[in-house]
Amino acid sequence: MKRTFLLALVFAFGLCAGRLWQGSRAGADSTDPPPLATENGDTNGDGDRDISDAVYLLLWLFTGGTEPAALSRDCPPRFVDNGDGTVTDSQTGLMWLQKVVDANGDGSVSAEDCVTKEQVYDLAQNLSFAGYDDWRVPLTAELASLVENPTHEWNESALDPLFDTAGGNFWIASTNAGDPCHGASFFMDAGGFVWLTQWCAYLLAVRTP
Repeated sequence: MKRTFLLALVFAFGLCAGRLWQGSRAGADSTDPPPLATENGDTNGDGDRDISDAVYLLLWLFTGGTEPAALSRDCPPRFVDNGDGTVTDSQTGLMWLQKVVDANGDGSVSAEDCVTKEQVYDLAQNLSFAGYDDWRVPLTAELASLVENPTHEWNESALDPLFDTAGGNFWIASTNAGDPCHGASFFMDAGGFVWLTQWCAYLLAVRTP
């Protein structure tokens, strides 16, 4: 009984203290924009997670207090342009070429840069770009992880706009598509991501820093 009474007293004291704290905040400047939470649990949007967040939440639940702060959506971009023709995926840590490999070395990317399975591994092994020479053919899951912006328009890339490449066939380091002689590639446009076997495809090289 005493324990229940003590808990009720603490609860009531917390609500009163929270009311006073909330009132002092509201009186400071009523024109302030609603606070945004920096992380889950920061219900009052003050940038910290502490006992004041619990009081704030209780006031909202039991006394009609101010609604908990919305979680900020101002997130950093997933893909970072390194300014040297490469893009870093902050989610996986992988570094990618911003464009497919210019296989014939003519300074532009065209259908002539579509290479065969026999050519793609040599192309990756001999590739030196942006000061790195450890580029490789991406694994299936690595290439699939880039698909973030599917579209239903034909010949539009399903990749982030930082990647300067149109939709098309891209080599993956796999021969498990039912055609071990020719390997496999992914077709990344027209809103889809379809496993294909190909005679030739482009190389969007990747490296692990």
